[in-house]
Amino acid sequence: MRPELHRYRVTVIAHRRAPVSHLPAAPARAESGIVHVRTLRAPDPALARDLALVHVHAESALVADVRVGVDAVLVERLRWGRPPVRELDSRRVAVVR
Repeated sequence: MRPELHRYRVTVIAHRRAPVSHLPAAPARAESGIVHVRTLRAPDPALARDLALVHVHAESALVADVRVGVDAVLVERLRWGRPPVRELDSRRVAVVR
């Protein structure tokens, strides 16, 4: 039997980690403010979150050799004619409804 797929809007707020420099004159800096919004179909919010994180890390790897650090993930279940149900990343904070 096929699981029911729901629509989720996933917002990922991340920053690009600075490469480690061994030179004392070049301090390590990190870029912040990468916001990635994606609408996905998934059976549950955890899978939607994980798929969005894979996209963020894969797209960042195509652009630069620097890794991405994730600051926050917001998952919203989209429903027709009703406000979205918001769920924060369960690994960091409790679910908000």
